[in-house]
Amino acid sequence: MTDPIEPVKFARNLILELAAGTLLEDVPVDAYRLEAEGEPPRIVLKEGGDVHERGVGMLNPARIRATCYGTDPRQASRMYRALVAILHRAGPLVRDGVGLFKAFDETGPQPLTDPDTRWDAVFGVFDLHLADRPVA
Repeated sequence: MTDPIEPVKFARNLILELAAGTLLEDVPVDAYRLEAEGEPPRIVLKEGGDVHERGVGMLNPARIRATCYGTDPRQASRMYRALVAILHRAGPLVRDGVGLFKAFDETGPQPLTDPDTRWDAVFGVFDLHLADRPVA
């Protein structure tokens, strides 16, 4: 039996790969939680729930919550727009046995000030349409 696909880790690796030449090129991307070390700018990805399509073997969609932390609201917003652009251009593709058909932003940008760090941030939810098992 194969390991289940982890959409958050898949999204993190894909963003890091596709960020070359963009505003996000040198921005750390954390999976599941904000790492204790570091300052903005940075991105944190978390699970947002998924819908499993058993008949076609897909997470349709796998929802990913993405929070872009900036040194100010403008930087956080620009980072979020760059993230949207990266994910909209992705797919269909296969990376490390995971098939991504398409990615869409579900909510659009939502500004906030993180209550723990007091950092400016923008978050949103993305839908990733992924195969739920490794693809050859």
